[in-house]
Amino acid sequence: MPTRQKRRKLEMINDGQRKSIAFPEQETLKSLQNGRTIIELTEHGSIAKIADSKSGHCYFEATKSIARLFHLIVPTPTWSSRSAAAHEAGQPVIIGKSDETIYRYENLKINGQSARIKVEVSFKLPQGADEILMTMKIVNEGKEAITGAIFPWLNGWKSPGNPALDKVILGPGCAPIDPASLSSDWRIAWANNFQEESSADYPVYTHVPWLDFSGEQGGISCINYQRNPRHCYAGVKNMAGFNPDTCVPGIFWGFYAYVPPGEEWESPCVGISVHEGDWHQTADRYRMWADKWLVPASSNRKFRESIGSLHVYFTGFDGTPFRSAGDLPEIASVARGYGVREFCV
Repeated sequence: MPTRQKRRKLEMINDGQRKSIAFPEQETLKSLQNGRTIIELTEHGSIAKIADSKSGHCYFEATKSIARLFHLIVPTPTWSSRSAAAHEAGQPVIIGKSDETIYRYENLKINGQSARIKVEVSFKLPQGADEILMTMKIVNEGKEAITGAIFPWLNGWKSPGNPALDKVILGPGCAPIDPASLSSDWRIAWANNFQEESSADYPVYTHVPWLDFSGEQGGISCINYQRNPRHCYAGVKNMAGFNPDTCVPGIFWGFYAYVPPGEEWESPCVGISVHEGDWHQTADRYRMWADKWLVPASSNRKFRESIGSLHVYFTGFDGTPFRSAGDLPEIASVARGYGVREFCV
């Protein structure tokens, strides 16, 4: 039988000013706004909506079944994909400040059982910016190690115009992805509930840690503001379930977080913002941030104007040794034969 939607109160938080408006939804939503960027959260902290207050566009709107915030992998010998997530954790403790909101999960659950994992997610509203900054801290008091984390996870893309013009870019070095292709192409295994996805590792396949999801009239920037080297990946995933003719795309950042029992882990800061352009807006935002602290290594003009380079790995990201420092003279000799005169280790 049909159910009747209840009208709940939506608490708006904008630079410390609160007001309540009626909103038809199944559960209470909390809205965070910084500049033109609006993020609405479910009572469990999952991201339900991302919208632009200036243009009026809603770029992401997730139903309760697919709204997410974070996803932790906590494997066992017989269940490698065992996980814990915000939407299954119950009601978090919410701490509100004028420029920051914290969602604190005191005890995550897996299959309804206590996992003894604590998570704290911070949403910061930097003054004068159209961006909301997010970080996640994990404290593992359980018996099993955490081996991976997805954060943040945005689902329910809504095309701002012609869907044929929607594109996902998982950072520079990656070709644009048509989200419609996720519904019919890659790794179909419906019987196992695998939904198609594509991801790109940083810094192997994508050279700068940002991703962008844009359409005809704007889109979303999701920037990983890490300063220290950290192996991670950007991804796009179809959350449509078993219907092979439907695409409900979402985007996320994944981290190879290893958190054994008794240890802690903290994510880098991830910024979410809206824009009325395309991936160039995201690239420009990242560049403006990096220019404030990243000092390039000194080099001569000929090197800076060259269009070719040789990259050599000595150790794989999993620790596999490829070559030793004793190979440097041979590598340099080969490089010079192709006109490469600068060597950076």
